[in-house]
Amino acid sequence: MQIAFIVDRYLSDNNFSETRSVFRSEASSLISKSPVQEEQKVMVDQERFRLEQERFRVQTLLQGMQEVMNAYNASGIAPATMVKNSTTKPAAMVPH
Repeated sequence: MQIAFIVDRYLSDNNFSETRSVFRSEASSLISKSPVQEEQKVMVDQERFRLEQERFRVQTLLQGMQEVMNAYNASGIAPATMVKNSTTKPAAMVPH
């Protein structure tokens, strides 16, 4: 794989465009069948599966939160009001 990249880079840098085109078309079939490509595809498929699971988990969590909020709002319970504590005094600043 690395050798193919080096050859492709060499052909590109030295303006062998026709040779590079032929090389790429012939090398593409070899590269696509390489074990490295298959391994990468398996890794991508595994990552896609993990992402789908995570997406489903997050959607389920959000749906549950929405159902809880709907039930809370339907119950008619008013939210507790915040009470200010009037005994709190501001801190005095002491000059240095």
